[in-house]
Amino acid sequence: MFYVIFAIILISINCSLVGPYVVLRRISFIGDAIAHTILPGIVIAYMIGFNNFWGALVAAIITAIGIGWFTGRNDIREDTAIGIIFTALFALGILLMSKTDLSDEEFHHMLFGDILTIGQNQLIIIAAISVVILITEFLLRKELELATFDPMYSKQIGSRPDILRYVILILIALTVVSAIQAAGILLVSALLITPSATSIMLSNKLFKINLISIFVSILSCTAGIYLAFKFNVSASASIVIVVTIIFAVVWLNKSNRNSKPVKR
Repeated sequence: MFYVIFAIILISINCSLVGPYVVLRRISFIGDAIAHTILPGIVIAYMIGFNNFWGALVAAIITAIGIGWFTGRNDIREDTAIGIIFTALFALGILLMSKTDLSDEEFHHMLFGDILTIGQNQLIIIAAISVVILITEFLLRKELELATFDPMYSKQIGSRPDILRYVILILIALTVVSAIQAAGILLVSALLITPSATSIMLSNKLFKINLISIFVSILSCTAGIYLAFKFNVSASASIVIVVTIIFAVVWLNKSNRNSKPVKR
């Protein structure tokens, strides 16, 4: 349980630091896309006897660079590039998998994970990636924020938003890969998007958005795991349900406040 709790905190921090960029840039599909495009990397690593993590990492970074390259050409939108690369690499992964002896159970475990079975090695990998994300955010926070909110002005002052786009995409790739084997596609996508979307409704300052998102993520994971133990159901699914309920409550509360007539 110590490994599980520590992993929850680290995964929540990673997703909450990167998630606002995903939501604000309107590329919410990217988390799910990268989670699927790592399949060929995992299969190739399995075929040549390497650790699955390194195969997943290489595939995720290739995906991030590919999306950044297509988008930088200005004739293809970011969401279109995500869709093209996502389907192509996932299809390649399925093609390669048909040539291996991978069972459906092994495939299910690699892609969907189980946070309750996380081990020391996975925890070390997640911690190492957390350090990379924290250092990058600390060094480039203002530049990343400006490139997200006002890319034209960022370009005018020489901040190179095209390079910063690659940085954001690679951070997203690292976040997904760090959590995918422990948490699975469903949970990573939910923690990357839903807490950030919730916090954006509560604040317009990026630092506060990050803090609220981390709190919502940890609360959702803790409550979800408790419900999974109590009712003997999937932990990942329980966490997603809890975080979605929190989002719905905040959204309904904000909608009700906005719909009230202003008193003179």
